[in-house]
Amino acid sequence: MIRASFLAMLLMSSIGLTLSPSSAEAGLFRRCCPPPAPVCCEPTVEVQLLVCNPCTGCKVPVCVCVPLCCAAEYPSMCGKRTIIGQGKVVISWCCGHEVVVRFDRHGCARVL
Repeated sequence: MIRASFLAMLLMSSIGLTLSPSSAEAGLFRRCCPPPAPVCCEPTVEVQLLVCNPCTGCKVPVCVCVPLCCAAEYPSMCGKRTIIGQGKVVISWCCGHEVVVRFDRHGCARVL
């Protein structure tokens, strides 16, 4: 009788271990996706930025919509040449908002 109750208790604890949400938080399971970026305030505002084309070096004015909490910050820009088109520039703000600007082979900018 003691053996049967011990087996039942062992079975219940193993089921509780696999279903408990704290096991994922304890690091027993890998995360498939990175944690989501922090969400800023909802209202957005249109901001015009001068974005440098990575291939030509020419600055092009680009209008982007950003959350209101990010509008006062100066973004960081990282540009690189691409195989298709003339390049892309990733614009990111400290609040977690990110915009990608792609240049086509004619030098026209497109906001993604």
